[in-house]
Amino acid sequence: MPTPRASLGVGVINGILYAVGGWHGGPLAAVEAYDPATDTWTQKAPLPTALYDLSVTVINGVLYAVGGAKLVECSPSDPYYPYCNNYETVATVQAYDPVTDTWTQKADMLTPRQFHASAAVNGILYALRSRRLHGQRGLRSRDGLVDDEGADA
Repeated sequence: MPTPRASLGVGVINGILYAVGGWHGGPLAAVEAYDPATDTWTQKAPLPTALYDLSVTVINGVLYAVGGAKLVECSPSDPYYPYCNNYETVATVQAYDPVTDTWTQKADMLTPRQFHASAAVNGILYALRSRRLHGQRGLRSRDGLVDDEGADA
């Protein structure tokens, strides 16, 4: 993989593996696709927001990046150190179309999630569980997010 990282999301569309976001010294927006037939990696359109600890699910050839965490800027911003090492768990859902190499914002989840799983059942995207930070108990809820035609559920 060209960009070293941990805490990324991974999905497969038509035999191509997509590595999405992750962590390498900070959250990443990088998206890279691996084609095992040619043993090559290709850079794709980056996530609109750099994220780590996100989940990825594929429905009908569209890759969904679900939740995760992002860096929060200091206020007021310090030009020498623009980030405060504060991270925010997000509720965002973003859809990647590999045909057009573009991202589309979908409706947010009801609950911000990090360290969670997502899956598709009968064409509906579900986000499951989550670990809350600072010793809080994990969430036991689920959100039904997107139907099999890409409409927000």
